[in-house]
Amino acid sequence: MQLIDTRSLQRPRGRIGDDAFAAARDADLTDEEIVETIANTVRNIFTNYVNESLDVDVEWPLVTPFSAATTAI
Repeated sequence: MQLIDTRSLQRPRGRIGDDAFAAARDADLTDEEIVETIANTVRNIFTNYVNESLDVDVEWPLVTPFSAATTAI
């Protein structure tokens, strides 16, 4: 399955231009897949807003990136 660049949905606050739709269709996405991508992006944004607003605790251990020193063998 092809992916849509969801940043093109987030930056203009949901106003997606014809070129973004054309690119998605050129990538063989159906209208249903495009709508599903938009819905999942909106769901994630909503979830993030709620979590930030209510200061929800993270329920899993914090993941920190490896430093260059720890990845060198």
